[in-house]
Amino acid sequence: MFENFTKSIIVYLEQDKYSENLVNKLTNRIKNTNNQKEVINSSYCIGLLSFNERAIKKLIENFDLYRDQLEIPKVNENFRNLI
Repeated sequence: MFENFTKSIIVYLEQDKYSENLVNKLTNRIKNTNNQKEVINSSYCIGLLSFNERAIKKLIENFDLYRDQLEIPKVNENFRNLI
């Protein structure tokens, strides 16, 4: 249900001006939560975004915020799908 809802609204948020801000907010959310489901959901949302150069740069800059969570298989898969 979460994934279907997210796919339907992400279309409206994929404009370039929103991508960088969403990457920043979602990577910070991954760092600041202890809830594994929230980490997985945030990484899923990141995987749905269309990336422009600034959003990619922000994702790289924020790597330390989500590095530890890449050990979770589903989170790792969501980030691998970006490549």
